Amino acid sequence: MSRSSLLLGNGTLLAANAAPAGASAQVGLGSVWQYALPAPPGHWVAGAELCFEKRAPCDFQLEPSCVAATQPLLPTEEQTCSEEHYGRSVADLALGPLHDAFPFACAPGTFGRSTAVADQSGPSCSGVCPAGYYCAAGSVEPKPCLEGFFCGPGSPAPQPCSPGTYGAQTMLEDQSQCLRCPAGSYCTSGKRFPCRQGTFNPHPEQASALACEECQKHSSTDGVGATAQANCTCRNQFTQAEGENGTVVCMCAEGMGLVSTVDGERCEPCAQGTYKDALGNFKCAACEQLHATSFSLGATVAEDCVCETGYFMATENETTSSARVCLACESVHVVGFSGTNCTRAGLTLERLPIEAGYYRQSSTARYVRPCAAAEACLGGDLATDVQCADGHTGPFCSICLANCNPPPRA
Repeated sequence: MSRSSLLLGNGTLLAANAAPAGASAQVGLGSVWQYALPAPPGHWVAGAELCFEKRAPCDFQLEPSCVAATQPLLPTEEQTCSEEHYGRSVADLALGPLHDAFPFACAPGTFGRSTAVADQSGPSCSGVCPAGYYCAAGSVEPKPCLEGFFCGPGSPAPQPCSPGTYGAQTMLEDQSQCLRCPAGSYCTSGKRFPCRQGTFNPHPEQASALACEECQKHSSTDGVGATAQANCTCRNQFTQAEGENGTVVCMCAEGMGLVSTVDGERCEPCAQGTYKDALGNFKCAACEQLHATSFSLGATVAEDCVCETGYFMATENETTSSARVCLACESVHVVGFSGTNCTRAGLTLERLPIEAGYYRQSSTARYVRPCAAAEACLGGDLATDVQCADGHTGPFCSICLANCNPPPRA
């Protein structure tokens, strides 16, 4: 705009003053743009002078008694400011394009809380931002330095405590007031972060999450901020053991097998029919015999394997093999007869229960026969004469010693 006049005042602020592409705004030759203080707090103008009416100068050689206040006013075009701003400080805007906010923002690191002329006549405004505070460009009041940061005198923005240190309170003035990062944590960007659960850090002044070491597999910590590997304890039924080179490892104990779940690996008691006889992270082994089980969960040795109901344990072949197998109780019956009482698990050939009315010749006999005199054979799990009723003896309890009642049948 050329040959124009504009007077700004009353705290006017041209914010983000920029012309659109292909256009421009500027104070051209012959134009007079002025700004009358006060400006908005946090701002200043350059070259502000007190505005007053201009009168013709006295010529004391011609009129020695001239009084300046009574001299005639100069013409309007020679007055430097408007009448309504008499007594106020006014600044002329410089010629040229306007691409910045106006009035100007107080410089970074300073503040401008006052609208006094002296505080709005230069970029330092009301003064330098005090220690413990920060002042961005255009600040009206200093802002307290944030926790985790420090602010020296004249700070335009908070400075974070250096890596490996942190700030525990606001309004720190110097890096020396930042605290040393303790073990069990790492400190970055002025903040302290405890090592997450399942990790530990024995070293102070660490600045990265990588300083937090993972606990050994299958172990974790009780919470966050662990400082030593000793804080890692085995979880999910794992047992602490000593590994290679004295390291601590977590393993499944005897009778506990390794299983995989949607939540990860854990140790669980061996199911019935399985066992585990050593410390280690592996599955329970199935009992070697078909039709075998165990009396309870968590079997720790192969000897805990017993035959299920309806079977008994015996060597596979008395002459050629010592392997133990589970044989069906029916295998010792005479066709068409029963003879055994296999209603519970854990039976063996040596103590095979016999029903009353039947006879087994010895603890190794693999046959059971019906007695001719059923009343003489009491049954039970002990072979030979102990199976016989009083007064009876011999094979199938067929010999009458005395007072046989009833007498054995021939």
